[in-house]
Amino acid sequence: VANISAGNDYSKELQFRALEHTSADDERVSVYRSGAVDRINPKDCVVGDIIVIQAGDSIAADSIVLDGSVCYASEAALTGEPEDMKKTKDTDPFLLSSCLITQADETRAMVIGIGTHSQWGKIKANLVMESVNTPLQDKLQTMTEQIGYVGMFSAAATFIALVVNIWAKNHGEEVVQGFIDAFIQAVVIIVVAIPEGLPLAVTIALSYSTSKMYQDQCFIRVLAACETMGNATNICSDKTGTLTENRMTVVAGYYADQKFNQEEFNGGKIDINDAAKQFIVDQACISRTAYLVYKDSEGKELPAPMCIGNKTEGALLVMCKTWGYDDEQIRTSKFDENKDKVFAFNSSKKRSSTVVHTKEGVTIFCKGASEWVIQDCTHFTDKNGIAQLMTSEKKADLEAFINSMAELALRTLTLSHKCYSNGDKLPPDYMENPPDNCDLVLDCIVGIIDPLRGDVNDAVRIAQEAGVTVRMVTGDNLATAKAIARKCGIYKDGGYGIEGPVMRKMTPKDLDAIIP
Repeated sequence: VANISAGNDYSKELQFRALEHTSADDERVSVYRSGAVDRINPKDCVVGDIIVIQAGDSIAADSIVLDGSVCYASEAALTGEPEDMKKTKDTDPFLLSSCLITQADETRAMVIGIGTHSQWGKIKANLVMESVNTPLQDKLQTMTEQIGYVGMFSAAATFIALVVNIWAKNHGEEVVQGFIDAFIQAVVIIVVAIPEGLPLAVTIALSYSTSKMYQDQCFIRVLAACETMGNATNICSDKTGTLTENRMTVVAGYYADQKFNQEEFNGGKIDINDAAKQFIVDQACISRTAYLVYKDSEGKELPAPMCIGNKTEGALLVMCKTWGYDDEQIRTSKFDENKDKVFAFNSSKKRSSTVVHTKEGVTIFCKGASEWVIQDCTHFTDKNGIAQLMTSEKKADLEAFINSMAELALRTLTLSHKCYSNGDKLPPDYMENPPDNCDLVLDCIVGIIDPLRGDVNDAVRIAQEAGVTVRMVTGDNLATAKAIARKCGIYKDGGYGIEGPVMRKMTPKDLDAIIP
C-alpha cells in the first residue's frame, strides 16, 4: 500500500514540478544593477533591487514606485477585481507581486518583499493546511475499528470457551497446553479479522481513477484528490477569469441612431453607414493606450487577440478589428505625436479626450461615462453619418437605453466628437485643457461585458444535476453579480444573493436559514 501510494504521488509530483519549472525558467524581469539594466529570473531578485517595469510586465516582487511615473496594475490575481488600479508615488505606490502592469511608461520601483515575505507569498503560506483524512479514509478507519471490536470479542469468547473446555472435557488435564492452544486460536482470530487487503485494493482503485481522469485532462497531484472531489457537494466559484473570459467585449449598443441588443449585435457584424462608423473607428484606434497582441511569447497564434493595457479600450479595438480596420495603421496615419495629444482619463470630468489635427481643422475626440458625456451632447450622428440636433426627448430615450443595458450587467461607454474647421475658434490653451465638455456630437454608446466562457452553462448544469450546489463569489456589485449568475444558471427565481458586509453581520442561525 505504502509503495503504490508513494510511487503514484511521486510520479505526479515530478510531472507538476516539470510544468512549473518550464514556465518559471522562461520568466524574466528587468533589474537596474551596476549602472545598467539586466534581464534576470524573478527568483534572483533581492530586497533593494531597482526593477524596471513596462506595460505587459508581471510584477516579480512586492515593490514601491520610485519615480513620478503613473502606471496601472491589474490585481485580479489577488482580488479577482477586473478594474486596473492606478499606482503613483504620491497616492498608491505599492506594486504587489503576481499582478500585471496593464498601462505604464518605463517605471522604476524598489523591491521591498520577496518569497514568503511578499503579499503573494503570505497568501500561499496561509493556504498551507495540515493533511487530514479523506471521507473514505475516515469510513475505512471506522469500519476497521468495528471489525477489530468484533474480532476482539470473538477472540475473547473463543479463549474463554477453550479454557472452560479444559475442565469440562479434559477434566483439568494438560492445563498449560490447553491455555497455550486457547491463546493461539484467539490470536489467530484477531489477525484474520483485520482486512489487510482492503487498503491495498482501495489504493489501486484510486490510482486507476487518477489515470482515467488524466485522460480527461484532469491533472491529479495527490492520490486522494479524486476521491475527495467525488464527495464534493458545494462549489464556490470566482467570476472574473473563472466563469468569464476576463476579456472585455462589446456586445450591444447604439450606433448611427440605431439600437442593437446582444442578439442583433451579432459579434459586431452590424450594418451602419461608413461615414458614421469612421468617427467611431478613428476615436477607438487613436484615443487609447491599449494595444492588441496576436501571438504568444513563442510566436504562436493566439486563439483570440490579447489586450495589453486598458481592457475597455481593448474591447473597442477588437470591435474595430471585427469591422475590418487595422488599428495600428489608422493610428499611425492619423495621429502625429508632435502635434496631437491624448489626455488621460479625468476623474472630475469622467472622460478622456484626444486632440487630433486634420486637413479640415481640429477634431476633439471624447469618450467616458455615459451619464456624464451624454449631458454635454447637443447633436447626434444619424444613419447617414450627419449630425442632427439632440432634442430632450431623444436624450431621455438614450438615457433609458443606457439604463436598460446597465440592468443587463453591461458597462456603458459613450463616444463623441467635436470638429473645428478653424483653429482660431479654439481656446488658446486647448492643448492643455481640451474643450470636451460642451457642444459634443454623440457617435455611439457601447455596451461592454466580460463574456461567459463557452462551457460554463453546461458545466453548471451538469454539477447541479449531480446534486452539487454551485455558488458564485465575486467583488462586483450585487446587481451585476446577479445578472452574471443568472446568465450561467447559478442564480434562478427564488435564489439568494447577499453582500459581504451583510453576511458578516449574520448569526450562524441566520446563515443556516439561507444556505442549503
